[in-house]
Amino acid sequence: MKKKDTFIGTRIDSNLLEPLNEIIKQRDLTMSELIRNGLFRYIMFFQRDEMKNNPMLIISKNELAFLLDKLHESELEGLADLMYKNGLITRKYQLELLFKLINDIEFTARAQMALLTRIVFSNKGQRWFQEFYYNFHGSTLRIAGKHSLNKNFSIFFKYYIIKYLEEFGYKLIEEKLDIDKVVLILDKNEKVKLKSEL
Repeated sequence: MKKKDTFIGTRIDSNLLEPLNEIIKQRDLTMSELIRNGLFRYIMFFQRDEMKNNPMLIISKNELAFLLDKLHESELEGLADLMYKNGLITRKYQLELLFKLINDIEFTARAQMALLTRIVFSNKGQRWFQEFYYNFHGSTLRIAGKHSLNKNFSIFFKYYIIKYLEEFGYKLIEEKLDIDKVVLILDKNEKVKLKSEL
């Protein structure tokens, strides 16, 4: 505990304690980490004034897969754009809570990927992916993920990540989208290759 941190204690009954203990064992967390993560998400997603007219809903993976499967590519791109815009609303709070940044002047593509991975893609976040990797090398960013949704999720994800990274000058130069895998290569300096050139 840091000197400036505040200690908060609370009482919980055994009906809540038992599942919490199971979660911390399964996820290799401490009780403090679990409670901090829960409070962080509660504040970020459910208690911000900006979200009152557009509250967050929780849906399961199979519900999301069903909905995505009904969309055409242009609609998947539109959904990615909408989710990106909603993400910008909460991003400033994520920056404050996770990176202690007051504004996004210091915010980089690396920080954006770390943020999205923690909050959305990884098993510590919304668990969009079973496995998720990214690597910056020079001006190139490689992203790979394995998921259990469908091909339309892979297409949606491509548009979603492009929206977040274009503000840092990254452009998609290569893609491989499968029913359960995504591989994307983005670059700050390369011209976009046509699909026929890949």
